[in-house]
Amino acid sequence: MPGPTSAVLMHEMLLMSMLNRGQFSGYDLAQLLKEPIPLIWPVKHSQIYPVLAALESRGDLEGMWEEQRGRPSKKLYRLTEQGKLRLTEWLSLNRETLSRQEAILIAYNYNLVGAAASVSSLRTYRRQAENEIGQLEKRWAALTDGRDLTAWIGPRAAFEFGIMARRSTIAWCDWATAQIAEELGDRS
Repeated sequence: MPGPTSAVLMHEMLLMSMLNRGQFSGYDLAQLLKEPIPLIWPVKHSQIYPVLAALESRGDLEGMWEEQRGRPSKKLYRLTEQGKLRLTEWLSLNRETLSRQEAILIAYNYNLVGAAASVSSLRTYRRQAENEIGQLEKRWAALTDGRDLTAWIGPRAAFEFGIMARRSTIAWCDWATAQIAEELGDRS
C-alpha cells in the first residue's frame, strides 16, 4: 500500500504534533487551524477527520468518546507511544533543505528531537532563506540590467515582497533558536 501524499503526510505530522501537547477533538483542531488566521497553517475542516481516522486506524492516535451534558458526545484524540515514535522519527530525518511546514513543526516539537537537532534545522532553514534572498537579488539585477526602471515599481514590489518574506523567516529562525537556547539554559 503506497504511503500518504506529501500534503497528507504534512497534515498527519501537524495533527500528531498538536496532539503531542494534549487531547483535542477534531472540532478543536479545526478551530485552531481554520482560516483566516490559523494557528500554524490552514487545514480545512473536511481534511482533518479523514486524517484523524487514518492515524487512529494505523495506531498513531487513540480516540475516546466523552459524554457532554446537553450536547452530543465528542471524540477526543491523544497521541499513542507508536504515534510519538513515528512523529519523532519523521522530525529527526536528516534534511538538506526544509519546507516552511517542516521548519515550523521541528521548532514546535523541539522537545521531541532535542535542542541541538532543532537548532541545526533552524540554522539550515535560515541559510536557505539567505540563499533565496541572494538569488532574488541576482534575478532582479539580471532582469533590469540597462533598463529604464521608472515603470518597474510593480515588479520591484513583487521582488521586495519575496525578499522581505525571507528576512522575516530569518528573524523567526533567530528568535526560535534563541528561545530554545534560553529555555534550556544553553547558548548553542
